[in-house]
Amino acid sequence: MFRAAAHGKTWHGKSVWEILEKISAEEAAAHPIPESHSIWDYLLHIINWREYAVRTLLDDEPYIIDLNTEKDWTTITDFSQEAWEAALELYKKSTDEFSEAVKTIDDSKLEEIVPERKFTFYTLLHGVIQHDIYHSGQIVLLKKILKN
Repeated sequence: MFRAAAHGKTWHGKSVWEILEKISAEEAAAHPIPESHSIWDYLLHIINWREYAVRTLLDDEPYIIDLNTEKDWTTITDFSQEAWEAALELYKKSTDEFSEAVKTIDDSKLEEIVPERKFTFYTLLHGVIQHDIYHSGQIVLLKKILKN
């Protein structure tokens, strides 16, 4: 299900990758809605929370992301096409890392509570998929605004 939402065929529409793949760096960096996030912001935010999930699943030390911090919303300083392409590659890498992390855990871990949180690993894994799809909808809306 995760891979379909990230890169495959979904029942609800385009995968996150299909939404992202034809966006230029200029479009990705644009802020067509004042005081909102850009497509690029959303992409890095998706990657950040995937990293949180992977590190939380696999690492012995708790990995914490506080909301509205650099770990949550990364500050972008290089808006070049090369930097955008690197962000897209990082997205692909995060897809692979998350998929591999899920394969390595024992099913019994799914019912454990995530360190420093009040929900289970099962909820976390589903949450990553929901989070990706939620923000992909925002990206689609930004793309539509930019095309008009």
